[in-house]
Amino acid sequence: MKITKKKKYYELDLNLSKAQIITLILAAMSLLINLFYFSANTGVWWDEAEYLSFVNHIVKGSGYSMWEGRAILYPLILSVFGFISTSGFFLRIILVLISCATVVLTFLVINALFKEKIAIIATLLFLTNNLFNFFSIRFLTGIPSLLFILLGVFFFLKNNTRNRLYAGLFIGVAVAMRFTSVFIIPALILHDLLSKSDIKKYVWIPAILLGFVPTGVFDLINGNLPWTTLYTFFTQSTMQREWGMNLGDWTYYLTSSPHIMGVFTVIFFIIGGIVLLSKLKSNLNKNILFISCFIILHLLSYSFLTPLKEERYMIPALPFIFSIAAAGIVSISATISKSLKKTIKTPHLKSIINGIFILIIAYGSLSSGYTMINQLGSSYSALGEAGNYLKTITANDEIIITNAGPHTAYYTERKVAGFPDNMSALYELLDSNPKINFLFFSFYETLPNYMQEFVNNTRFNVVSSYASPDNAPIVVVLKYLRE
Repeated sequence: MKITKKKKYYELDLNLSKAQIITLILAAMSLLINLFYFSANTGVWWDEAEYLSFVNHIVKGSGYSMWEGRAILYPLILSVFGFISTSGFFLRIILVLISCATVVLTFLVINALFKEKIAIIATLLFLTNNLFNFFSIRFLTGIPSLLFILLGVFFFLKNNTRNRLYAGLFIGVAVAMRFTSVFIIPALILHDLLSKSDIKKYVWIPAILLGFVPTGVFDLINGNLPWTTLYTFFTQSTMQREWGMNLGDWTYYLTSSPHIMGVFTVIFFIIGGIVLLSKLKSNLNKNILFISCFIILHLLSYSFLTPLKEERYMIPALPFIFSIAAAGIVSISATISKSLKKTIKTPHLKSIINGIFILIIAYGSLSSGYTMINQLGSSYSALGEAGNYLKTITANDEIIITNAGPHTAYYTERKVAGFPDNMSALYELLDSNPKINFLFFSFYETLPNYMQEFVNNTRFNVVSSYASPDNAPIVVVLKYLRE
């Protein structure tokens, strides 16, 4: 497609290439899936609330609650759009665009690494994946950072100095947005070494530092060294834990892969891995080793460096995992069609078999995603209802004590403080600061160890409370009754 300038008008040439048509179809499919789930999430999770509270802080100057090791580049990007509107509805449009762009770049990158058929199959597996669809409608960094990883790889593969500069910048943005994206760097270095690239082509490495400028400036503004956030993230993420949610051993991703990708996909991944290993001496050598290096480093980092285990941590590796699975599908389809060609006379037998495998995998994954989204879409929504109500009955300069800092800061747009160690310290804090009048309890999080002392306590009044369908408490808001 191109636009040609004539003397008095512009002429639009719609003669699209095959690759452009495929790209548009994949983007349209991604758009339809995202629009179908657009309003499915009525609540935000802890991490989402941290980012969104920081967006409100930048745009409106309201209080925020964000863990000190949290990268700030993602909420900074959201804030650009937040100056138009900070409403959840508007910002979710940005999520849709990010999702569609990620799907398109998945196709373009895998097409550059392998061949078109593998790229089409891998992208279809990715855009129908339950994990991708579930998290594409949440304000988390997994998919946005993947978008910039793919952008970086896309320009990296163009293999000239200017595009390598762009590659380094986008990789830097990806790492500054989600620090564990750093494992794409050694994989790209390996690709360069195998390609015996000229030293000028390594210009992408120093360009990575440009992506860290916003985080470094943020640290300096807060009186810290420019790498404090990065250091804090890795030290706190890698520390040993014997308590808390989402803990698991190093086998977690290995045992969870059938659920994340589907049993058939795992089988095809193994077959594809064997097929690609047999081609290591071909021209695909550096591409095969590149994606294998990134997959291994990414999964090993989450398996051994941190005790925290979540399925969503696999998202950045999925496009590359699916490219290997796609190679397995193509190989099996070729074998089956070869054995059937004498009995079934059709010129498109391999494509039909490929399509059957894709439909089986996609149906199972889309069904699983539909269930996940509908079951968990409303989780934490009660915190939004309570927070929005609390916002209407408090002054702008009030401070709210809470065990759910990010949610409370985001929904109320007020400053927040944590609970003191004991009830005596709480009374002392309340009596010494007239701007603190409300307590916000989230039963999703760890409650103060003196929680029982609030029961039937005449010094507090229940302002609002919310319960689950089985009448278990979810949120309780108390007001301190001053004498």
